[in-house]
Amino acid sequence: MTGRVDGDGHALVSLLVRHPRNNQAVVLEGWIDTGFTGQIALPRATIASLGLQHSATVPGELADGTKVLLDTFTCLLDWFGQVVQVEAVAKTGAWPLIGIDMLLDRELTVDYRKRSVSIT
Repeated sequence: MTGRVDGDGHALVSLLVRHPRNNQAVVLEGWIDTGFTGQIALPRATIASLGLQHSATVPGELADGTKVLLDTFTCLLDWFGQVVQVEAVAKTGAWPLIGIDMLLDRELTVDYRKRSVSIT
């Protein structure tokens, strides 16, 4: 899987996210966030547009140590030729995030000079 580094230094790759029952899908650019330990985080607007159903509320911790409760939504993600079920954390803001849980069995290379991203 390949992606790009944008002008702000964000490592981005394309994601195909689907509703688990009706197969409604959207292609998004996801920001690789190595500080996020979950699978993916989706903007609430994306969750609403896909009509994803709330699956759980889980405890989380923000970068500043603040403890929070996070809403999760089940969706499908095309990931290296397979469709995998993931729990997406709802977030404010515009960028979908790809967390390290999706990268644990992968190699991530970000080349800022070439402005390229590779996940193998």
